Amino acid sequence: MFIYIVFFTLFLFCHFIVSEFDDHSHSKPIDHLKMLDFHQNKYLVSTDGRAFVYHNYEGLTGFLSNITSGPCRNITKLFSIGLTTQKREIWTVRITDNPTIEEFEPEFLYVGNMHGDETIGRELLVHLIQDICDQYGTNEYVTTLVDNTDIYIVVSLNPDGFEVPQRENANHQDLNRNFPDQFYAATHTYNFQPETRAMMKFLNERHFSLGSNIHSGALLCNYPWDGSATHRGAYPSICPDDVLYQHLCTVYSSADVDLRDRNSGSTHGGITNGGAWYIVYGGLQDYSYAFHGMLHVTLELSEVKVLPVSDLEIEWNRNKDSLYNFMDQAHRGVKGFVSCSCGVFNPVAANLTFAGATIPANLEPSPAIQIMTTFSDPNTGDYFRVLLPGQYTVTVKTANCPVKITTITVPVPSSTLGVSLIQEGAVLLNFDLTRSECASASETSTQTTSQTTSQTPSPSPSGLYGNLSFDCRESQTQEVSFSVVQVIPRSALSYTEGIAFDEEGNLYESTGLIGNSKLMQLIINSNGSSSSQTHLLSSQYYATGITIWKDKIFLLTWKNNIGFVFNKTDFTEIGNFSYIGDGLGLTNDENYIYMSNGSSIITLLNPETFLPLLYINVTSQRTPIDHITELEMINGYIWANSRDTDFIYIICPTTGTVVGVIDLYNIKERFFTGNPSIDILNGIAYNQTSHKIYITGKMWPYLFQISIFKDVSTPSTTPS
Repeated sequence: MFIYIVFFTLFLFCHFIVSEFDDHSHSKPIDHLKMLDFHQNKYLVSTDGRAFVYHNYEGLTGFLSNITSGPCRNITKLFSIGLTTQKREIWTVRITDNPTIEEFEPEFLYVGNMHGDETIGRELLVHLIQDICDQYGTNEYVTTLVDNTDIYIVVSLNPDGFEVPQRENANHQDLNRNFPDQFYAATHTYNFQPETRAMMKFLNERHFSLGSNIHSGALLCNYPWDGSATHRGAYPSICPDDVLYQHLCTVYSSADVDLRDRNSGSTHGGITNGGAWYIVYGGLQDYSYAFHGMLHVTLELSEVKVLPVSDLEIEWNRNKDSLYNFMDQAHRGVKGFVSCSCGVFNPVAANLTFAGATIPANLEPSPAIQIMTTFSDPNTGDYFRVLLPGQYTVTVKTANCPVKITTITVPVPSSTLGVSLIQEGAVLLNFDLTRSECASASETSTQTTSQTTSQTPSPSPSGLYGNLSFDCRESQTQEVSFSVVQVIPRSALSYTEGIAFDEEGNLYESTGLIGNSKLMQLIINSNGSSSSQTHLLSSQYYATGITIWKDKIFLLTWKNNIGFVFNKTDFTEIGNFSYIGDGLGLTNDENYIYMSNGSSIITLLNPETFLPLLYINVTSQRTPIDHITELEMINGYIWANSRDTDFIYIICPTTGTVVGVIDLYNIKERFFTGNPSIDILNGIAYNQTSHKIYITGKMWPYLFQISIFKDVSTPSTTPS
């Protein structure tokens, strides 16, 4: 019995040590007396936002309900972004002068308590909401801030963890390691938690320009990148906005004497680069920045994770000014609208990049983003980009309009904080295409003027999409019907990974499997298809997707992290390139290459350097679509297969939104019933010469030409 007690005691001790320490050496363990203080006080169901107590879930819900329906109902709106694992609401408060409508204002976000045992953020945000309510209408600064800013506060992303308290959610998953990450997006198997999915959906729905998530366990402001392509710990991982991020963190730390005077290790003046502190993958900070173009920092505001109640008022007074000052920064930089109007204002989803005169020389290498993209709101057309003073080259790309390139100078503001900065606001820069530009965009795929360069593929002829009409601004996914136009026999031994046509209408195919991976040119005639030229890859490679760009064929391999470039005419290997993770599908829009990796992420690549430029998160009705494989660009939209499904998704490349879905189950049922050798649907090709669409799959004995349309009736699968 004595031995059992000893071992049980050791087990409890080890469990305590592991669960109560953060992932870095700077955090301090939770003090037993402070934990007792927390447990004794958190069950006090306080709905008072002015009381310095811990508000448990019931008390927090009551406080938020009271303040948003009572004295501050005209400037607040309470809603939930989703449910936690244990079905608690993830409460969010919107604060602005007109909270029920969309206005031309920058969107700002604070997130608290994503680690359940890091309590300071939750209570600071409770008091921030209360203070804004108390000061609005009487305090000039607070009134000006609220009247000109769209503020969102997620008080507790992990209310389940808070009630224990524990770092992880109720499924024992660390939420700040659970988001998509550019550095391991291709290699990581995601198990997105309900809280993570709720936040991803929320970020997809909004267009935040600036924000922060609040933690405890250290005392500093941490900025991207947290991850690293080289995986070198305690070494800076530099992002394109490195200097801007240092400014933003300094704005916060300068009003906090404890933070400002913190100089140890990688931390100087209370700020640190994430990679220089310690490497983190799957964090909310890097996800928000890399995938949504939102400037996002991590605030560590107390070395003690669970503060005693007696310290809450001290911490509020210490952080109050900093919390306000940081929100001010959403008003510096550039703002405006993007419209492809053709005579009337027509808001459009757009990707905007701002290239400064100087770029950090030691940027984190690929797959890190080399220049950050800002996204306009597809419903309103507005965008906001926080920038430091300087001259920038701005490039604006939309799905169906010519790209615009211009320069802008951001002046030094008269004030770096407060009412003056907010009222002066960001520089206004609108982008609008005239009717003549829209007309010329429909006539040619490449147009150059003194200010405009078209970078969108020419629209295909009338009738390709039948009576379908897609809109990247819509969140609903249309069900698309199809009919089989022609059935073309082909080799049933082809383990198809990719098919693609060149500009002359020649068809190429890549096939997989170790030891039998091939690149082939096919001839299609009345008797079927056959190969006219074949290149067998070395036995260590498993070939996957292909795309044809100019006179080159790009080919990926599955697990080898290497791609090959072939001369289109004779299949001579003329180059190779590397990438991180799995390589699956490829396509291009004549200016950029798009690559899938089996997740919900499609990477936009520079075809000359193969460096990543943008990460596109594919979503349908705000939910990520995983297992994206084969890709094809058709009339400005990406068509994609999804592994182990019979669906083809039609995706808006500027937003990642799935605008249409085709269910091809009827083809398998009609032609392949009882054929055990048939593998998955995996192959889409568009012939720009004949304007025909083809699909096939692994070990399929046929290549199918299909047409698509909108029809409520069941489509025919009988070939004409």
